[in-house]
Amino acid sequence: METPLSICFLSIFIVTGASLECETCAGVGNTCTGPMETCSPGFDMCAVSLSEVRVGMRIDSVMKHCAQSKSCNDGISIINLGKAGAILSQVFCCVGTKCRTMTPTLTHTRSKPNGKVCPACYAMNSECEEEEAQCNGEENYCLDVSGTTEMGALAVKTTMKGCTNSATCEELKEHSGSISGITVTASSSCKPAAGSGGHRIVPGSFGLFLAALAGLQFVMHLP
Repeated sequence: METPLSICFLSIFIVTGASLECETCAGVGNTCTGPMETCSPGFDMCAVSLSEVRVGMRIDSVMKHCAQSKSCNDGISIINLGKAGAILSQVFCCVGTKCRTMTPTLTHTRSKPNGKVCPACYAMNSECEEEEAQCNGEENYCLDVSGTTEMGALAVKTTMKGCTNSATCEELKEHSGSISGITVTASSSCKPAAGSGGHRIVPGSFGLFLAALAGLQFVMHLP
């Protein structure tokens, strides 16, 4: 009995373990270019991630990387740092050449205070002096992030605390790594904001994307 050609091709892919390749890069602005990288098992999509950092000044950043398909529909992640500012980020998944040409934009929303509060601060290589931040809209959790971002011989220790939403908390996972010369090791936790119900999210390692972009912001502020 003849074996259909499609089944032959499928068997070849199964044997050789065909892997997804994605462009990887990081930069300031809304676009960057970089080499293709073979994704690790479990990372089944390519993604373009955008970040808007408002700490002292506004900086827009972009990163292209391998992603898990479950992160494609998380929506915008918000870190409300109180008087120190805010960090917004969003993951946009893509396939093939579209990842090189797509120019996504962050989904901005305006929201009112929701009556909840969190300790908030932002520090680079120093103690984080906490204040109380008023949470807005769907910011029902308090986030605590600390870690180190390395670029060559430069190492920057960072701390961020503030209100955040569930999309940010869902990004908590065991992950540290490097991209475009940036190496990130960070830990974080989410817990319900004062005055809110909900479940505590177990502390874990913070996702590479937000931590790396925060590191870029810190490095750009260095003299």
